[in-house]
Amino acid sequence: MNDAEKLALKQLVELLKSLENIVKEVEDMIISKIPQPVIELSKILGVSLISAVTIYAEFGDVSSSKAAYAGFALSRVVIVNLTLV
Repeated sequence: MNDAEKLALKQLVELLKSLENIVKEVEDMIISKIPQPVIELSKILGVSLISAVTIYAEFGDVSSSKAAYAGFALSRVVIVNLTLV
């Protein structure tokens, strides 16, 4: 690899790092705008952030009696593995 190629590669790496920082800033701004009920929904095992946003968009705040109607439990369920002998 000659000097020109090394320089171009170095510049591309610096650009990539800069773009990664910009993406991180935008992600942080987006996350700061997410309503608290969405964050609580996303804590449910198996519910991604995208799913939580979709549920929130459809039902609104499901921390009320709507949660039971929709089939959501806002507390984690502990599954016990029983072995029958």
